[in-house]
Amino acid sequence: MPLKLNTYLCEVNNIHFTKSTIKNNKEKAVFEEYLSFNAVDYATIINNQMLIVINAFNKNTYVPKRLKNRKLPLEISKSYTDIDSVTVKLPPNFKIDYLPQKVEIKNNFGMYMMNFEKVDETHYLYSRKLEMIKGQFPKEMYDAYRKFRQQIRKYDNTKIILTK
Repeated sequence: MPLKLNTYLCEVNNIHFTKSTIKNNKEKAVFEEYLSFNAVDYATIINNQMLIVINAFNKNTYVPKRLKNRKLPLEISKSYTDIDSVTVKLPPNFKIDYLPQKVEIKNNFGMYMMNFEKVDETHYLYSRKLEMIKGQFPKEMYDAYRKFRQQIRKYDNTKIILTK
């Protein structure tokens, strides 16, 4: 596996990639990355509970600074869409203790969606979609944009809790 991928995913300890496929469709301006991996000791264990940050690969942590007297309009320089899905296989003798509710936020700046779905008794599917819309917005919308980015950061750091 290229060093660049391991550097990009450095938040995941003891990661071992078993498969990597990249598709770059320049005509449609679509870049797709498919990864299969195992990560040993990735979760945090407290007593009989296991906490897992589910979105370890594409966290969006950017929140713009708080500004009291913004003078210029807000500009989002490019549109983009990130779609992520992760299948979680429960370890033996563990069950889901906490699974976050579905989240869907839509506004002038874009859309954020996060969902967990039970596939079978041992597998769950995490889905996430973030769409940002290119555009120029009045300075009065800056606080709403900042709040949207805070919500994205919060939900991208969502954890599930498993109990033994």
